[in-house]
Amino acid sequence: MNVSAVLNAVLVLALVAWVLYRQTIARPVRIRSLWLLPAILIVIGVAAISHVDNGNLSATATLYLVIDLVTSLVVGAIRGCFVRVYERDGVMWRRGTAVTMALWIVSIGIRVVIAIVAGNAGVANVSNAALEITLGVSLLGQNGVVALRGSRMGIPFAPDYSSRGSRGIGPNSG
Repeated sequence: MNVSAVLNAVLVLALVAWVLYRQTIARPVRIRSLWLLPAILIVIGVAAISHVDNGNLSATATLYLVIDLVTSLVVGAIRGCFVRVYERDGVMWRRGTAVTMALWIVSIGIRVVIAIVAGNAGVANVSNAALEITLGVSLLGQNGVVALRGSRMGIPFAPDYSSRGSRGIGPNSG
């Protein structure tokens, strides 16, 4: 394992810890927050995968990538079913539950199993490179379900920040 791989693993672990922390706190649901972090992670993941075997993935590598992505999306969507979605201050709020956290552990476990099996199949390089994209896809699945659930309840999204200094959501918050 080289220094770059170790640094990447540390950064991904820090990101996962931050995401897990954010799952446990109540916060308003803003449209931008639903897609921005997942989009950034997906772009980083696509860039990483494009460097694996000069972008020429074998059928086996592609199969493992598809399995990884579909599994991440499905488990993320299931997690979204267990996030508490409610109205507060006239807008949509969310907060992860104990089941949400348990499903994050399941997600990580599934990802580890897929990585081990991919390694045994000789395509660990694509599995390692897909770490960010699978996290992004998983968050996208979860956030999509949260947004759908809140919308079906008739709760409007919280407004996106209008200025860097404004973090509130009330009428006097900027």
